[in-house]
Amino acid sequence: MLDGWSYFWGGIGGPIFIVLKGFAREALHMLAATVAIAGVAFLLVSFAALVLSKPSHTLVAIVAIIAVALAIQGMVAVELLRRGYIRRGYREGYY
Repeated sequence: MLDGWSYFWGGIGGPIFIVLKGFAREALHMLAATVAIAGVAFLLVSFAALVLSKPSHTLVAIVAIIAVALAIQGMVAVELLRRGYIRRGYREGYY
């Protein structure tokens, strides 16, 4: 079952969360997505550190960028799990 906690654990664990659910191929896709998300987040954090003059603004920007990156990672993880379950024959919705 995919619920709200799946977004949390997918955001924190990424590919490890997907492997623990039993989806190796989807975990490889998630690994590529994690690298891309982390790369973009790193570039944005670097840009914020260079552009923003006040340390407090820089800190807020860094925290916001990391939070958004983890949220995006959680959404990607849940979508990959959903597709993996559908590929195995599970269906969406209620009985």
